[in-house]
Amino acid sequence: MKIEMWTDFMCPFCYIGKKNLEDAINKLGHPVELIYHSFQTLPNCSKEGSSVYDIATSNGMSLQQAKMKNQFLQKSAEDIGLDFNMESVIMANTFDAHRLAMFAKEHGKSQEMVSRLFYANYTETKHLGDHSTLTNLAEEVGLDRNEVRKMLASDALSKEVHSNISEAAKLGIRSVPYFVINRKYTISGAQPVDVILSALQQIVEEELSFTKVKTQNGMSCDDNGCEVT
Repeated sequence: MKIEMWTDFMCPFCYIGKKNLEDAINKLGHPVELIYHSFQTLPNCSKEGSSVYDIATSNGMSLQQAKMKNQFLQKSAEDIGLDFNMESVIMANTFDAHRLAMFAKEHGKSQEMVSRLFYANYTETKHLGDHSTLTNLAEEVGLDRNEVRKMLASDALSKEVHSNISEAAKLGIRSVPYFVINRKYTISGAQPVDVILSALQQIVEEELSFTKVKTQNGMSCDDNGCEVT
């Protein structure tokens, strides 16, 4: 089974959805290839970063509503074993973080890098728009520090990130997390583990079974011989 996940590091529901998906896959007992694709929820956000409250109020949300949302997110994360520190999260442009994730994928470190970026953002509240921060995180998962620094200083892998974002638009993906399974089935949003698991089990059953196409009966053979019509 191949699962493609469109995600953004500034999307808290993506981190929750990623954790729930991983838990569902562990319970599924079926081989899964998980591929991450880039999506930007805040494409106009600066690399310098803003507080979650600045972003919320600039989008028309009151300070009280923003605080209630943060409390909800922290509780939702806590319920599944994640530690969010929403009050201190730095909301920054994630384009370079996505380029780093692409770079890590080329070096066989996709899962490690994506997980490290999410943890750095929501638990450690590190600045994902800062190149030195990204370089340090990359080194932690085993990537070459100098190669990463050189990549970030250039426009390398920008086309690949834009391609992911364009493909999402073509597929009608307007919000994340969004999961595409075997290029045939979709799951949208941060669904609970049992919902994801049930969907994946159903897909496995359907993919492993034969689908009969409606036609007239054709000539065939069985243990009584071959039928001639």
